Amino acid sequence: MALRTTILSNVLAHNALITDYDFWRAERRIEDELFVCLRWGKPVPIELIYARRIVASARAKRNGRRK
Repeated sequence: MALRTTILSNVLAHNALITDYDFWRAERRIEDELFVCLRWGKPVPIELIYARRIVASARAKRNGRRK
């Protein structure tokens, strides 16, 4: 699974159609969903955890690329 998340984050980081704002909004929406799950005592979907890792990694790679 780690290889798949790395590949997906690389693809997203190098996609020029996705803006930094899109990454930020995606992270916010994922965090909001996690908050709702935790607040209401619902189980957290594993896909949500993977999505958070992929988006955060892609955003970090993109920001590191600019420096």
